[in-house]
Amino acid sequence: MAGGKYTQKQKILLVVAIVISVFSIVNLIVGLSGGGGDAGEFNPVDQVYYFDMDGKKLVAGDPDAPPERAARAFVFACGDCSKSKIGYLIAERSVKGPEGQPGRVVSFVTTPDQLSQWVPEESPEGHTLIRAKRQQKCPEGASLKQCFP
Repeated sequence: MAGGKYTQKQKILLVVAIVISVFSIVNLIVGLSGGGGDAGEFNPVDQVYYFDMDGKKLVAGDPDAPPERAARAFVFACGDCSKSKIGYLIAERSVKGPEGQPGRVVSFVTTPDQLSQWVPEESPEGHTLIRAKRQQKCPEGASLKQCFP
């Protein structure tokens, strides 16, 4: 490189380095702006399942506006969601606070076959119930898939 002269090989390497740098910067900008889409990224859902406590059936609804007298239903299937089953239900209930203290909202969990036995979601029993359903395997050994309306 004496006298500021570059060989043909050095020029090619310099161009390749510049192209890679520009591509990396564009990729970083697109990633930071939330564009591009990726199969592994989290995509919020528009509809979720609820279990109508009066009608004893699944209904679809807005995740931010549950129907009255309904519990959020977590539905799973082995592959095809047309053959899905309710894994567990979660309902929020107001609980009185101690004397002179404000009440609070607590999430309770149960399974569809034990609707009279709700346990706090954050209790050891609640964690065990949810973990057991989420770790359950399909007959061929695959993990259950969560289903949405």
